Amino acid sequence: EYLIETENRNLQHEQEKIRLKHQLQQALQDENSQSITTIENLSNEFFHDIFDYLNCYEIFQGFSMLNHRFDDLLSSSCLLFKVEIYISEHDEASMIDYRRFIDINRRKIFSLKLRLRLDNDNFLSLFIINSSLNQLQSLFIDGISPATLIELLINLVGLHRLLSLTIDTHNSDGYSNNIYQLVFALPYLKSNKLTFDEDDSCISLPIATDQQTSAIEYFTIDHSITFEELFILLSYTPKIRCLKCSIVDNVDENIQSLLPITLSNLTHILVEICLIDFNYFETFMKKIFCQLKYLSIIIQAEDIAYLNAYHWEIFIVESLPELQKFYLTYKEEINDQHQYQVYPGQPDQFVSSFWCEHQWIFEVELIVGESIMYTIRPYRKRWYEYSQDKLVNYCDEHYQSTQLTIVNPNDDRFHEKILIDIQRILNIAQVYHLEITDNEVLIDSLIELLNILPELNTLKIHSLSLKKSRKFTALEEHVMYLIKETIYFKVDAIYDMDIESAVRNIIQNIKRDCNKHLRLLCFHASSADDELIKQLEKMIENEELILDYNITRIIDCIYLQWK
Repeated sequence: EYLIETENRNLQHEQEKIRLKHQLQQALQDENSQSITTIENLSNEFFHDIFDYLNCYEIFQGFSMLNHRFDDLLSSSCLLFKVEIYISEHDEASMIDYRRFIDINRRKIFSLKLRLRLDNDNFLSLFIINSSLNQLQSLFIDGISPATLIELLINLVGLHRLLSLTIDTHNSDGYSNNIYQLVFALPYLKSNKLTFDEDDSCISLPIATDQQTSAIEYFTIDHSITFEELFILLSYTPKIRCLKCSIVDNVDENIQSLLPITLSNLTHILVEICLIDFNYFETFMKKIFCQLKYLSIIIQAEDIAYLNAYHWEIFIVESLPELQKFYLTYKEEINDQHQYQVYPGQPDQFVSSFWCEHQWIFEVELIVGESIMYTIRPYRKRWYEYSQDKLVNYCDEHYQSTQLTIVNPNDDRFHEKILIDIQRILNIAQVYHLEITDNEVLIDSLIELLNILPELNTLKIHSLSLKKSRKFTALEEHVMYLIKETIYFKVDAIYDMDIESAVRNIIQNIKRDCNKHLRLLCFHASSADDELIKQLEKMIENEELILDYNITRIIDCIYLQWK
């Protein structure tokens, strides 16, 4: 799968950098090797690996004309180059240098990235990109005008190794049809991304014939299009595997009249929906026959039907039975009146057996005074699921997985309307997990939140502070008030109290109040090490705070769990 392959390549890239670092350290520390200044003792293979992470132009500036060994290495047919050139202004000297460099190495360049100013199109008249770049596999150009782009695309037909093409034209100037026709004519192209910064494109191509189809498999349409325009473009890409696009409403469009299309290889769709109701989107999806495994939707539309879990369940079961990963983001803007669309049906629609079986969970982010963001995504482990066995037994059933994240809780608007916004969220889903991301959380704000979220199982805050608190003076009283009904509690930082004091006070309060809920504490400590763990163990045992417990450290987080 394309996205998984990309993640694997990134991981391999990082692992390769670590391997090269260790190889270099080993080579330089080898007692039999010469001084660090004699780097030519390192193997050619080592330099090939190093050069793969560098811009070719920089390689030549640093290694050419050092000695015959590096001259031979740079001229070797086994060494292919990645070239990245940024032209920020008219610089005749640099233009001459770049031209000379590309002319000398044009048969050794496999990746070319050009970032231009819009008034630098003469660069492409100086540096001819044509079939003489016979090793070129990837081409990226940012800042090219549409007219010059058309000339370039005509020359690219002879590049038999060109697999990836990324173009940013800033605007189409009415050339979008010509541009797409020329892109689809590139016989070996597998990946294409075309960006128009201005939404001035209008696709009016005819539906493709069998002779006009493209080999493109990974297709990013980085400008707004209508349903009809998308179906036209898809007719040219029958081998498509991954589609990324942004679809806008067209009031004059009759989506029912669009003919269905079969895309047997299509497994991934990433789409942004703008001003389109759910029923139109559903109709659109049902007209694409494919084996979809990955669907990501970002919704910029005021239609609460996108949060109707029952409709999604029916649609996925009937139309997307192979779907494995589902991402949905729906944004509600907070207006001055804090008025919202009526939510259809009962709350907690996303915790049925269907969502549980697929392990897709529902989350909410409230940016105080700005927006509410509803998200559906595949389950992944959260902070409270770590212990000595790396995983705590997951005591929360799926129906208690909804998490609320609050941003800017200390905003001046907090005490005015936030209760209305949270009540809106509770009409859609009960909240069992709360996270507050701000650097400093006031006790007053936390108390108000806990009063309206009585079902919390976990609470995660960055820090506790007594500053500006209107009601309390004893920190441990505040802490215990906040956590007495939770199961897991995490604080990234506690001001005015060290970790030992915090653990002691919390456990003593639990014992005093006979609290039977809280069973896991997690503290973030930048100084966390094995010695701190030993100190905590010694304190717990000497003071007989708890008997059956386990304490462990994962990086800079300390987990204390007990029965």
